[in-house]
Amino acid sequence: MLRQSISLDLNGVALGDALREISAKAGMQLAFSNTMLPAERTVTFRADHITVAAALTELLIDTQVDVLFSRDGRAVLVRRAAEFPGRSGEWKGDGLENHQGDPERLGGPRGDSLARHNGGRRSVPTG
Repeated sequence: MLRQSISLDLNGVALGDALREISAKAGMQLAFSNTMLPAERTVTFRADHITVAAALTELLIDTQVDVLFSRDGRAVLVRRAAEFPGRSGEWKGDGLENHQGDPERLGGPRGDSLARHNGGRRSVPTG
């Protein structure tokens, strides 16, 4: 679905209407509340043969909104979290807590080696 190619010719339409247009052309269900979108944002956008993923990325850039997809192809817009728990750019844990310490459930020895590095800490590039 995200690789599906669509064409858009939007001229000064509200962002919500632009998202509905993408949803209709792609034949997908996209759920969202207009209150989570910038009310003043209008869209002028023209593209021939653009992927659904690229169109959504282009329209939602700088909105602090992400798109979550279900396995059956439905999508929902959600507010982006301001910051992850803990210190910015870092989290603790070995990533195996929900797998009863069995690295094989994470795809083999790589999960085990990940758990041993940095004392269970992972760094995430920020900025």
